[in-house]
Amino acid sequence: MAISVMAGAFNLVSWFGHNYVNPLSFVPALIIIATLWWRDVIREAKGGYHTVTVQRGITIGFLLFL
Repeated sequence: MAISVMAGAFNLVSWFGHNYVNPLSFVPALIIIATLWWRDVIREAKGGYHTVTVQRGITIGFLLFL
């Protein structure tokens, strides 16, 4: 994920510098990683692995994200 984000930042800077780059080259990896991560979070939540403290932390984190 970090490499995909770094590639996206590099592509954006290169685009600002009027260099030809493929601006969407990092998007597939970003989508795949985010999808797999959310799949695991949902599985853990449905399996009952999240304690009340973890549920509260996820809720607060999501609210801060918004």
